[in-house]
Formats: sequence, structure tokens, C-alpha cells
Amino acid sequence: MLNTLLMLEWRKVRTDAFLILLATMSPLLAVLLRIYWPVLNQNFPNWQLNQYASMASVLLATITPMMMGFILGFQLLLEREANLLAAISVTRLGLRRYILLRVAVYSAIGFLLTVVIHQLLGLVVLPLWQVVCIALLSLPLLGLSLLLLMRLAKNLVEGFAAMKALGFLISVPIIVVLFVPVPWYWLAGILPTFWSIAGYHAIAAGEQAGWWMMLFGAVYQMIVCGLLWLRLLNRK
Repeated sequence: MLNTLLMLEWRKVRTDAFLILLATMSPLLAVLLRIYWPVLNQNFPNWQLNQYASMASVLLATITPMMMGFILGFQLLLEREANLLAAISVTRLGLRRYILLRVAVYSAIGFLLTVVIHQLLGLVVLPLWQVVCIALLSLPLLGLSLLLLMRLAKNLVEGFAAMKALGFLISVPIIVVLFVPVPWYWLAGILPTFWSIAGYHAIAAGEQAGWWMMLFGAVYQMIVCGLLWLRLLNRK
């Protein structure tokens, strides 16, 4: 049964337009940015682009799992509209195992994409094992974005609106990390995404404390995911 479900999931993945777009455009953008970043640095030295290199990596690579969560969320919202989730909930598979299976598949893809995009971009040079650890610690972002989307939206139209509204989870931490001084900097810690973004920025700067921040962020995000997961199951 598991093999059959994985084959069905693989067919869905191969035909998911949003996933195909992410998997093709993000690496392409990473390569283009890697090529033109030094050119921009040379022609516009006053811009001091190197101080924003870590945030460029965040936007293209580190938050890839979060984008994967939104993509999976759109799929599940379509299935909710078609009453497929209600039908699955009364089968032997059950809604819980069905969603977890899909999360596992998208997590694997998100992990690989994060590593590949980060290495293609090359703006922050880290050992491969560190990039792998960063990708693993970023995976809870997938569950966070997925469950927030499922919580806030009832259909695909509302899902797109919710995704736009949730953009502050990325933009606010980036602005805070770059421009807000200590101690006000830590006020953004209430946002689960802050710790992943601030932690990566610290790691890119060679600060070991960044690993603790990313680890704390992953735990924090999993706790929030657990609460949202329970509410989702109760809602069903």
C-alpha cells in the first residue's frame, strides 16, 4: 500500500505546476545572481552588496522549505474543495497518515532543493556538512507554512490571500536582522521564522551562536506546528 501511495504522490509531484516552477526557477535565479553579483559589486561599490549576501541566500535557499509548505498547502486546499480530504478521513489510510506522507515527500524535495540552491548561489561559502545541517534545521518551516495556510484558508483563493498576508513572517525578520539594533532586535523573537533567519545570518558571519538560534527556532516551529496540527485534526 505504501508503494502505491508513493507512486501516486510522485505523479502528483511531477504535475504540480507550482512545484515545477520553484524547482526550475529558483536554481536558475541562483545561477544568474551568482554570475551578476560580482558585476553589480564592481560597478556599484557604494551599494555594499556583500552585507546583504546572507539575506539573498535566505530568500532563495533557506526559506525553500517554507515555500514547499505553501505549495503543498495549495494542493490540500484543492483537495479540501473537492471533498477528497473528507473522503480520505474515513478510509483505512486516514487523514493523519495521508498528510504526514505528503509532508514527508515534500520535505525530502525541499531539503534537496535547499542544499542545491544554496550551493549554486554561492554567496555564503560554507562547508557542505553545514549547509546540510542548515537545510535540516529549516525543514520545520515547511510544516509551519502548510499548517498556517490550512488554518487560515478554506479554499485556494483564500490560500493565495493568506500566503501574501503571511509574507511578514519573512520580511519582518529580514528587516529586523539588517537594520534594528540590540536590544530591540530580540523583540522579533516572537516570530518563529526570526530564529531561522537570524541564526543563518549569524552562521554566515562566522558566529557559532547562530547554530543555537537555528536549533531553538526549529524546536519553536515544531511546537507551533504541533498546536496547529491538533487544531487541524479537531477541525476535521
